[in-house]
Amino acid sequence: KTAAEHEAALLANETEVEKRRIERIKKNYWKFGVDKSVHDLTRDILDDYDLILIMERMDESLVAFQMLFNLTTKEILYTRARSSGSFSNGFSDRPCVYIIPTFKSTGLKKFIASDEWQRHIAPDIEFYKAAHKSLDRTIEALGRTEFEAKLATFRKTLKLAARNCEG
Repeated sequence: KTAAEHEAALLANETEVEKRRIERIKKNYWKFGVDKSVHDLTRDILDDYDLILIMERMDESLVAFQMLFNLTTKEILYTRARSSGSFSNGFSDRPCVYIIPTFKSTGLKKFIASDEWQRHIAPDIEFYKAAHKSLDRTIEALGRTEFEAKLATFRKTLKLAARNCEG
């Protein structure tokens, strides 16, 4: 089916609410189309969002969020519930559960390194790199010196919260 045929089939079988939802999806998400390059798609997504948080840079992402929305450190503070290689307070019938550290088998490592997989994830990698650059530009626009001071305060507060929440 073509995109137009798929859209017509969806619209023919839905309620008015669903029709509006599908139109909104079409307007907001299908605008990218199949003919857009990955570069154009990445640019369009970045243009649509003021900030994209990056998991591997969570502290920096949260401090940028804090500064953009004038939040307090208390409002962005988090604690880890659990992590691999440690114990978790499981269910009442199993109060202490060991969380197995993650690992990659030889076969998985080989597949991840394959040209097939790298081609498949190339658009994701481009977007990921662009998101990093976008966060860096946001930090520069906020002021590197003030950002670094707030980040240091945030990380000290995280350590304090982790110590106080152990147990």
